Amino acid sequence: MHNDRAEQTAGGGTKSAVGSQRTPRSVPRYRFIATAVVTELSSGTRLPARTSELSINGCYIDTLNPFPDAALVRLRIIKDDRVFETPGRVLYCHPGFGMGIVFIDSTPDQRSLLEGWLVELAAQ
Repeated sequence: MHNDRAEQTAGGGTKSAVGSQRTPRSVPRYRFIATAVVTELSSGTRLPARTSELSINGCYIDTLNPFPDAALVRLRIIKDDRVFETPGRVLYCHPGFGMGIVFIDSTPDQRSLLEGWLVELAAQ
């Protein structure tokens, strides 16, 4: 099934639903494996999961049962002894694989923690 629709990614770029051609991302995305808990705000459903990619704007969550597109969530990412928490929105979902989440209104302290992780990842 092919579709000519472009899909926005959590990293800020777009990808075409036809083939794997991608436009350049507006921000870099890094491989980042960490424990995550995603809570859908409307139902209160908690989903234990893990991250696989991280950017300043969002992340990809690996899970077999992602929440639907546009779902508002509360995201908690735990790495070593640090915890990043922020509201977010499901930007796209891949049933059976995961979902891209865009961060919404992160507090300055949480944004600082995220930026620190990204500096570490860029240095690797």
